Amino acid sequence: MSVIRVSKNCIDILVTAASWSDWRYEGPGDEPFYWEMPKEDGSVERRYLRSQKPDRVGAMLDWANNVAYGNRYNERAVKVPYVFKKVEGCNPKLVEPEQRPYLVASVMKEIQFYEYQTSEECGWEKTEPYVFCQALRQHVTSFLWTGVDSIPWGGDRAHYAALQAPRS
Repeated sequence: MSVIRVSKNCIDILVTAASWSDWRYEGPGDEPFYWEMPKEDGSVERRYLRSQKPDRVGAMLDWANNVAYGNRYNERAVKVPYVFKKVEGCNPKLVEPEQRPYLVASVMKEIQFYEYQTSEECGWEKTEPYVFCQALRQHVTSFLWTGVDSIPWGGDRAHYAALQAPRS
């Protein structure tokens, strides 16, 4: 597998998508996106984008990719200053409802690309970028369309039967 340095734009898209919010998160202090990092004592630390700061989160993602690249090609990883810049077109509130699935799929591809370029190291599943990407994938899926949260879970067979198209 080869590793390339992901662009700042890719990381900006990931951090922008992490900032998406909707009617579920309109109260003071409500934060729509978080990821949970296991601690050595077995407890979990919940991290929020706003309190972690977008610049810091983007720098964490960039550094992990930089390290993966450096390890792959036997080069010394160098920290590059990262300053987050919101990607204006990456906002489910600003796209037509029928375009929302395309926006979500586009962000999912960016997550997939980032993970592919960064995950070569053993122990990837224990890193903060991995946990962030898993949480981000779940977060953006909830924006597929209005009402996605009303879909039942837990194996509701009647729901799936109702989706079946009538046969003529």
